[in-house]
This record gives sequence, C-alpha cells and structure tokens, in this order.
Amino acid sequence: MVKDFVQTFEGGADGTNVTVTSSGGTGGDAFNQIILNSGTDVSSAGNAFFTHASAAAIVGARGAAWNVSTVTNNSYAVWLMPTGNGRRAVMRYPISIPSNPAVTQILSRIDTQSGLFSQLKINTSGKLTISAGSPNTDIVASTSTFTQAFNTRYWLEHAMTIGTTTSNGVVEYRLMTNSKTDGTGVDTIVASYTNSAVNNGTDTEFGGSVSRFRFYSPFSNSGWSTIQTDLWRARVTSNLGDFLGPYVNVTPPTTTIVGTNNRSVIIGGTVDGTSPYTFSISQVSGPAGTATLIPGTANAWSVPTPSGTAAVWRVTSVDSDGTESTDDYTVPAGTGGTPPIGVKKWGGTTWDQ
Repeated sequence: MVKDFVQTFEGGADGTNVTVTSSGGTGGDAFNQIILNSGTDVSSAGNAFFTHASAAAIVGARGAAWNVSTVTNNSYAVWLMPTGNGRRAVMRYPISIPSNPAVTQILSRIDTQSGLFSQLKINTSGKLTISAGSPNTDIVASTSTFTQAFNTRYWLEHAMTIGTTTSNGVVEYRLMTNSKTDGTGVDTIVASYTNSAVNNGTDTEFGGSVSRFRFYSPFSNSGWSTIQTDLWRARVTSNLGDFLGPYVNVTPPTTTIVGTNNRSVIIGGTVDGTSPYTFSISQVSGPAGTATLIPGTANAWSVPTPSGTAAVWRVTSVDSDGTESTDDYTVPAGTGGTPPIGVKKWGGTTWDQ
C-alpha cells in the first residue's frame, strides 16, 4: 500500500496566509495543522509567518514563503499519516539557503505512532545533521565532500523506516540537484547518509493520531529573513527502500459519478488523465446495500435505491503512481429497488448508452 501527499500552494492568493483550507483544493493535499511557536494553532486563520507567494512558485503560479521574523520556537505545517500503508515514510522538498544559518535549524521531522521521531537539520557550517530513535540523538552526517552553493536550489529527501527490532530501524537523507529547475528532470545525488541500526521502535506501521510529516520554518535566529519554498511531497509506503524521486507533473485522477434510473442508481468513475487507474466502491452510510459490478466494466456499479433514508457511496480512483481520489454520491431515499433495467456501459473512453 502507499499514500502520497503533494502541496503546490496554488489554493491561495499571493501574500495571503497559508491555512488548512487554502492548502487544499488546487494546492493539493490539505495540511492537518499549522503551528506557530510551539503552542499557537493557526490552522484556520493562518499567520504572516507562512504565506502564499507568487515569487516562490516552482510549479504553477504560486509557492510559499517562510517569513521568519516572529518565529522564536518550533513552527511547522503538518500532514497526518493514515494507517494501513506501511513502515516507511519519506518527505521531499526544495532547499535554497542564502547563507549558512547563524544557529542550527530544523528542516523537517517524521513522527512514529509510539512518539519516536527523526529530524533533519542544517548546522552553522551548512552541513546536514540527522537525529533519530530512542534516545533521539544527533548523528552528525557531514557532507564535507560537497558544499551547498548559496541561493541555489537543491532537493532534499528525508526518510525513516520503522524496524522489526529496536536496533534495525533506518533513517536517511539524500541531497540532490535536478536537471530541471522545477524538479521534474533527472536527479543527481550530491550528498547522502543512511543509518540502518537505529531504535525507531517496532510499530507495525505509521498512522494513528500522532504519526506526522512536519515541514519547519526557520527561526528568526537563523540570520535569514524570508525563505521561499514550493512543491512539498511525502509518502507512506510498505516499500522499505522507497524514495520519492523527481516530480511527475500529471493530472491526478478525479472521480465522476454518472447515471440513474427509477429502479436503482448507476455509479461509475472516469478520470481526467492518461495514466492507468483502478476503481473501487464502498458504502459510507445509510441502509446497507450491495454494489453490483456491471458486466463488462471495471468501474461501474448498480446500487439499490434505499428505503427510508438516503445512502452514501464512495468511489475511489487510484492512479498508477498511487495518487488517490475519492468522490461521494448520495442516493436519495425511495421505495427500494432491484438491479437496473438498463445501464450505461464503459466504452473505453466514454460512457455508451
């Protein structure tokens, strides 16, 4: 199983605060929380420390800016990890520093269900430092053979794998250049580090209410004023060697609900895009019913008209790269029904009568 996240910050106007709401929609996967200075939840209204910024755009028309003058403690945006996807978590984001920070700065963090975590930091020499496990100690992983050029875009992947024992968990990073400015080209690894003997706990997977991806703002003591960013990605997966790699700018699947008649409802899925995809259906609420796959299709079902109260059915489409989309369809209450008299059939590219 795999769950992918992406954020391109397209959902808000230039200069407006990033919020949970504005991070959704055209921006991508909405954040679950935005925290300022450790204790202040600014998820709903946002705060000027984290804004949509046209000048920061790497893909699309918008990126984001960390405006660090008021940041004196841990400040970050959060994606919660759903259960059911595996023991490996990976983050990818751009990094471009104007100078070496005056004080070591946290860049990102991955949290397990049991409260253990890994942090990736940049120290005052511009070297990457990773911390992990129990106790959560810094592992000074110097990139002494490579020095980041200032005001130059690199791509950073931060990964954590939960072990099967308390001594075989993995933490690692890769620092890369990319042959294209938007990160869609070929990666070249310029620095990397792996430690495969870390106590990351023995949870069977990431998930629950505390497994998080955290993207951090620099502190005001960094010596920096504004850091631009865009195109954040993350993944939870059962593939224990997985990295995200370059961004593939494809249209994610969207599900379309189609068809009705007076005996039952026809629910099907189509996608805008050319990648292979799969569909599934499940009932969310209402009187229990059975979805019957329409013969000759892989993505259309008839469901009975419910008696008494409405029923909600959910169609899930999954692209070949694991990108997932869902749509809910409410079937109004009626007198009950049987399989339909006539249906629309999937003709490969369009719905045929």
